[in-house]
Amino acid sequence: MGAIRKLIVCLLVWLTTEQLAAQDQPLMTRDHPIYKLDARLRIGDKSALSEIAPYFDSKKKVIELLGYHRIETTESAVAKRVVRENSLFTSEEFIITDSSSTKLFTNFLNANKDKVGFSKLATSFLITPLDKRAVAFEIRAISENEKKELQDSANSLLQPRWIKYPKIDSLVKEKSPLALLIISSEFYRFRNRFNEYYYHEEEFINLLKFLTGTEIGVENEKKKISWHIDKDYYSESRLNLLIYFSKFYAQYTWDDRQSVFLKPNSAVKLPKEENILFQLLNNKNDSIAINAFVQLSVCDTEKVSQLINEYEEQQIEQSRAIRECKLNCVS
Repeated sequence: MGAIRKLIVCLLVWLTTEQLAAQDQPLMTRDHPIYKLDARLRIGDKSALSEIAPYFDSKKKVIELLGYHRIETTESAVAKRVVRENSLFTSEEFIITDSSSTKLFTNFLNANKDKVGFSKLATSFLITPLDKRAVAFEIRAISENEKKELQDSANSLLQPRWIKYPKIDSLVKEKSPLALLIISSEFYRFRNRFNEYYYHEEEFINLLKFLTGTEIGVENEKKKISWHIDKDYYSESRLNLLIYFSKFYAQYTWDDRQSVFLKPNSAVKLPKEENILFQLLNNKNDSIAINAFVQLSVCDTEKVSQLINEYEEQQIEQSRAIRECKLNCVS
């Protein structure tokens, strides 16, 4: 009993210590000035950039909530993250680092006060316009099987709430290529932020595939072409997709015969056999998935291994057939 009593006393002392530490580091609520500045930045209030700058030097300790976790941090770190989340300055213009000071950021803003603007498409402050930025991309046609699946779900593709406010459905009915730009804009607007997530990213990519009959691969944060942009955690690939459509959406025209938007003179690659079969491994029809597995078992081992690594890297949900393929096709 003595040992138990001693353990309880130690636990109470530890809890009291933790409570005192928490009191020294106040919990940030939505009323905190930095969060209020964040809200103003999101709607394009340029003056909020100057007002948040003084917090770059603040070493005041605070606690942020991330889900059920309590994150011990500083006002400086929070302010810099908020500016990163709401700006798209290039590396040549300004890079926010741990050592970025109030003076440094303020000097940058003053030197570029007539150049810094707010992009409604990117919901971010920037200097270099989106359509003036370089973007690496590849385009490949979607498979007949994927095309059929998208056609079968055509009605539901235009139902999400994010489609209604910018009237994307109306633009599609009008056969306006502006719809492609606005879809990519909405996709970027729903990017991951601190403690904010949207769990249906595939809606945006599926709609773009349905409307163009293609999938567009752009560079991710690793400078690799990503074909699974909706699975990327970091927002670089989303931004690059938005840049792509900012530059080229006006070149797309509606083709009545194929019922898709086409970009003339664009190099569209045909999907490789391994890609088509690998997609079929997740088919709801077991016989189709198993047949694809059998065919993959005699395909080029190196190509199959690359696809497996691609799916694992993107943490894409794997069907039983994919797991079997991983165990047997490359063994």
